[in-house]
Amino acid sequence: MHDSWSLGYRLIQLLSSGRQFDAAGLGAELKISPDQVMDTLGLLRGMGLQLNHGPDEFYRLSCPVELLDASRISADLAPHVVERLGAVEILEQVDSSNSWLLNQPRCEIGAGRACLAEIQTAGRGRRGRQWMAPPTGSLCLSLAWHFPRISPDMSCLSLACGIAVVRALEQLGVEGVSIKWPNDLMWQDRKLAGLLVEMRSDGSGSGYVIIGLGLNLDLGTLAGEISTGWGGAPVDLAAVVPDRVPGRNALAAAVLNSLTDILLAFSESGFAGLREQWQRLDGLKGRQVKVQNEAGVLLGTVLGVDDSGALRLMMDGEEVQCVAGEVSVRPVDAIAD
Repeated sequence: MHDSWSLGYRLIQLLSSGRQFDAAGLGAELKISPDQVMDTLGLLRGMGLQLNHGPDEFYRLSCPVELLDASRISADLAPHVVERLGAVEILEQVDSSNSWLLNQPRCEIGAGRACLAEIQTAGRGRRGRQWMAPPTGSLCLSLAWHFPRISPDMSCLSLACGIAVVRALEQLGVEGVSIKWPNDLMWQDRKLAGLLVEMRSDGSGSGYVIIGLGLNLDLGTLAGEISTGWGGAPVDLAAVVPDRVPGRNALAAAVLNSLTDILLAFSESGFAGLREQWQRLDGLKGRQVKVQNEAGVLLGTVLGVDDSGALRLMMDGEEVQCVAGEVSVRPVDAIAD
């Protein structure tokens, strides 16, 4: 299977080069049989890559794609971000970019390490869900960061990271994105991106976190296959800003710049220093919601979040706090029962 994913990436490279290929031409370039060409094309179609096969027998990508390029991303990083992160790593194919970073040597305290994946075969979302991402149609990015100490605010780190991603999108002209507590980026009640934050401790008191981002650029036919669930129906940047979807490399650099700045600020002042920015982006405040936790399903009106990042919920005239990582939320007025 590993060879199939590798062939898939090489095939995408060929089709994005501007040259024209029929099945025989692809086989000759890749040094594989016609049957392997067809199997690889089918694999990529199954993952959501949009391909056309015209009457001239040539295979073409349905729309232009931009492959990830570490040098282009690094060129757009702020100097202090380069100093903290070092070289950005591009993975042609990987099961999960978060899992890959977790298996790498830890970076120094106060520093980080970033990777992006072209093809992610087993992306992970929150609460054990699978994150589906078509090749070239999404941004699968993971960032490791080594905090000098573990603080109580670590439980709401995904809230801070959500602020960072929205700020990066706004810098690139994408407006109207809100955050659905604790870790979903939404546009008109549809899910544009998700965050997964995982923490490890070695007993020294420092905190090592891996921040995973899955951001939809162009889901193509895959959009209809993604279950809505409690996260909301999917949407992509091709629908949000159809005439000016940011390039993947520019978007990756903007996200890494913004995430690094937020992580540095979080180290100094925790979530309390970012709460005002959260309030501007809060997509749930004032809305009726369902909250699911170990005790069952709660119904109430969202009041916002407190300085620790906990969701404030008004239920039958009494305020209840819900802690990130223990609940799922869905707006009652956005999705019918």
